[in-house]
Amino acid sequence: MIAQSAGRAAGLRYCAGPAGKRQPIFSVVMMKTAVLATSLVMLLGFGHSVAAHDDHHHHEWRRWWGDERKEEFRDGPCEVKIESKRGEYKREVKCKDGIGARWRGEWKEEFRDGRCRVKQEAKRDEFKEEVKCDD
Repeated sequence: MIAQSAGRAAGLRYCAGPAGKRQPIFSVVMMKTAVLATSLVMLLGFGHSVAAHDDHHHHEWRRWWGDERKEEFRDGPCEVKIESKRGEYKREVKCKDGIGARWRGEWKEEFRDGRCRVKQEAKRDEFKEEVKCDD
């Protein structure tokens, strides 16, 4: 009771809060502003992660299609080299001391993916992929 009368003396206005309790209007506005700001930050972060995901897939789908191309770029601490010709694709990823590698262990694998033969080889600090498609 004393806090409410002190609030009135300070010129605060009140509104109905949760469960019918009276709250100063200032705290309601601050709460709504905080919720809005949090929602905005989450939406912006989500949009950024979707854009990064799309960029990664851009490199993946391009390997199956055509023209002659050579690319070199960095993916975090790793160096990536991509070469493609019509019906062929090669990718080599080198990560110094295996730091940043997205694969684990050492292995070799050969398989078919549709009309293409795929060879993959992984070492601690290097990953190679070669795809050759039948015409």
